[in-house]
Amino acid sequence: MKTRTSKQELPPLSKADVAALKALHQQWSAHTQRMAQLTPEQVLAEQAAALKAFLASPTLENEQRLAVVADERLTRQRYRVLHDAYLELASQAKTKAVAIIRRHLEQLLEAARQGLRDRENEALKQGQSRLLDERSTEMRQWVARMEQSLKVLDEAASHPDEWAEELLRWVEQTPPTTLLRNDAEQS
Repeated sequence: MKTRTSKQELPPLSKADVAALKALHQQWSAHTQRMAQLTPEQVLAEQAAALKAFLASPTLENEQRLAVVADERLTRQRYRVLHDAYLELASQAKTKAVAIIRRHLEQLLEAARQGLRDRENEALKQGQSRLLDERSTEMRQWVARMEQSLKVLDEAASHPDEWAEELLRWVEQTPPTTLLRNDAEQS
């Protein structure tokens, strides 16, 4: 089974980058899962569970758990603070992942721009208009799509509560590098 990256003929991320992205995704998943557990609305459920545990087994540990969640207002505040802290951790993990992908896309974009410059210079040497040269036009469109992909990636970075759909959208919108390869093969 081919990935979207291989279908689009993009140079793959390094193994180190892939490993880093997987680790960051795991961190993000753990943090967002914990965030979901720490909403102020969970206070009543937590109080009920602590009371039930204490009534079933009146140990010092269960008493302590019940005492910790006894004050609804304080527990809501504590949950809100913890929720915000986990949101920040999730955001940091996603920011690091976006930086890895951004670096990769910027390398592709720079290669595309260089390929475009080379192609336009070749067209000029052959006495063709660089603006009318079909290969140059295709490459300019490719560069524009790559620039748009970076904008999509930046938009994905602005949503710390979403990961896969937003973060990987750039793969769907990133054009293939076939133009660069074909151009290099023709030279």
